[in-house]
Amino acid sequence: MASPFATASVPFGSRDHLVCEPLTRRYKRIPFPPPGLDHSCRFLESYLLDGEANEEHGLKISMSNFRVLCTFSRGVGVATHAVVFAVNSPWSEKSIDHIAPNSVLSRLLGRGGGSWYFYGGDNVLIKLDGSTGEFSSSVLPAIEDWDVLISRYKCFVTDSRDGKPRIFAVVDGTMKVYARLDGADWALYKSVLLSEATRRLRAYQPSAFSLDPIVRTRGCGFVVLYPQFLMTWPFSIDLETMDTAPVACEMGEMVYRCELPTAMAAYFARRSLIGDALHWQSSIVHKYASVISQF
Repeated sequence: MASPFATASVPFGSRDHLVCEPLTRRYKRIPFPPPGLDHSCRFLESYLLDGEANEEHGLKISMSNFRVLCTFSRGVGVATHAVVFAVNSPWSEKSIDHIAPNSVLSRLLGRGGGSWYFYGGDNVLIKLDGSTGEFSSSVLPAIEDWDVLISRYKCFVTDSRDGKPRIFAVVDGTMKVYARLDGADWALYKSVLLSEATRRLRAYQPSAFSLDPIVRTRGCGFVVLYPQFLMTWPFSIDLETMDTAPVACEMGEMVYRCELPTAMAAYFARRSLIGDALHWQSSIVHKYASVISQF
């Protein structure tokens, strides 16, 4: 995640949320529930949004300007209400009925290009823009049975290496990648038969692809798959080149190194240099005092 911030629920028994800045160990508590929602509304999920640019560090998000969007369900299992909390303003309700009535946000597919993507049914893809906090919808190409792919966990969204979103799906032993190039509609971008793409790997066995592989995890520009018959033979596939490579049998959870935006990195680098200079000066004084004490 590009932003060095995170949201978290506080311990069981309270519905409050925390927005944390691990670098500085600062946090802010967000009171729950928002006004106007009764006990029949069930909390679903929260999403940390960008705020307005921070003049001091040139950041899109900081502890003084972040926003959090929360979705709630009124007994139907899908989001029926959305509310936004901002640091300098109270909770406000956001309409989502115009996006995909009765099915909006019914399934989270993943995050890509700084936005979250959900499947709303009937080939409708819902986007929550991480910068503006606005919802929009688009239509997936009718060449796939998206309802089946998504219900069987064969379709997800991830980042490409150029920072743009990619939809990938495992369909009848084929990896398919969809992109929205130049603002056009979603279209097939890449595809490869997995049994052919993995043929050069040492552990290759044709029988491994009698069933579609399982999506183990995904990252920026790649996906890790497990053949269902040979769970000890995981491999990764590059979503741009469609090249495959073996991976460790147990990767564990995906860990991302926290990378600061350029402006903030420069700010803390200056602070670090000042701290190093003060430490060096203190060391010289300490050594000089030690020499004096010997006489």
